[in-house]
Amino acid sequence: MKAHLLHLQKRLLTISFFILLLSLLPITSFGLLSRSTIVQADEGETERLNVDSKSLVRDDTYTLKVYRTNPEQKIFFKSSDTDVATVKKTDTKEAEVTGVSVGTATITVTIKEGFKVTATLKCEITVTPPALSVKFSENTIDVVVGDRYVLKRDLKPLSTAENPIFISSDPSVVSVSTKGVITAIAPGEVTISVSIANGVTDICKIIVSEASPVTGDKGSATS
Repeated sequence: MKAHLLHLQKRLLTISFFILLLSLLPITSFGLLSRSTIVQADEGETERLNVDSKSLVRDDTYTLKVYRTNPEQKIFFKSSDTDVATVKKTDTKEAEVTGVSVGTATITVTIKEGFKVTATLKCEITVTPPALSVKFSENTIDVVVGDRYVLKRDLKPLSTAENPIFISSDPSVVSVSTKGVITAIAPGEVTISVSIANGVTDICKIIVSEASPVTGDKGSATS
């Protein structure tokens, strides 16, 4: 009798442990789901483009990229107006957009897995005319070593998306960024040139002086 009771207790303990184990596992309508699967689902990211909108000059190109897709998905690109902007797939996840004429067009990116559309992404393309003229607002600028200064320039037409090119005659004295920001590095004189695609160029002279030394005792007025 005691042996029978002991055997029954062991079976009850085994059943209780199994029930406890089941309670710790996540359950879906399809049955048990492993915890590793849950982590992967939580870490999943939706598909996206590298840009949602882009301005480019007529005849210029831009590479549109799709991120966060899986190998089973297929990507399709389409322009809403090929007279304004065309799109050509160049890779499994990339396409080349070309500005054809001034205006706006929408590039629609359709992502499919089998016959099912899993995502639809859009990028608005604005095509502008090229720049016709460029001119610095100032002919000469005086700065001291360590100064940073934004060179103002007039680019026409105002609607153009063209980026002018800036060049320093001596980067060891004054460097210039692609946005036209100069940094005074050493005393001296340089010229900064700005140019656009049609060949129009303007220059600005930069004179760099040594920074005045800073002293702790400025002295006092005497009679």
